[in-house]
Amino acid sequence: METLELKEGGMKLRIEAGCSRSLLVMQQSDGVYPVDITLEQDASLDLAFIVLGDVRVDNSLSVNLVGRGATCRLRGLWLLGGKADVKFDVRMNHETGYCTSEQIFKGICSGSARSDFFGLIKVAPDAQKTDARQQCHNLLLTDDARANAKPQLEIYADDVICTHGATVGRLNDDELFYMRSRGISLDEAKRIQLTVFAAGALDIVPEDVSAGLEGWIEAISR
Repeated sequence: METLELKEGGMKLRIEAGCSRSLLVMQQSDGVYPVDITLEQDASLDLAFIVLGDVRVDNSLSVNLVGRGATCRLRGLWLLGGKADVKFDVRMNHETGYCTSEQIFKGICSGSARSDFFGLIKVAPDAQKTDARQQCHNLLLTDDARANAKPQLEIYADDVICTHGATVGRLNDDELFYMRSRGISLDEAKRIQLTVFAAGALDIVPEDVSAGLEGWIEAISR
């Protein structure tokens, strides 16, 4: 998986017909990052965002599937603390038929951190046989943390599969109680629950990158 350095002034990517790219974006500093991506026929893209710490990040992502058979998998994970303020605006544009997109975004906020997610799947009239799915799930670890999620569908074709969903919640007290009744400390129980939660957004990320997040998860769980 290649590491992609975003540019604040905006950047464009084009995945040519039949090509595959696998990209990772790591963000630990402030910035505004508009990105425009185009996928041609039978092109595929795996793109993962990982945002860490007390940062102010505004990501605006437009993905345009213009070639028949194009495939895009997006993943996003934010582990935020302090007064972090992170925004994701994701627009998945299915412009032709037989294309597939899958999005999984997950966030964990502590301190007085805030995250905002807006996701739009737009399916053009000629984009029959589209398969598009989007999820955004968030956990709040403190009373002052905030998370907003607004997924939307805009569909102009009738032979499609499109789903979306969003949740904002807290750690599961029943699961914590069960683990503590088995001799696991509260901090360790929290860490386990957060690790399992985050894993769903890391399935396309190399194992060494996932393992490197353990320290961040442990710190945010305390």
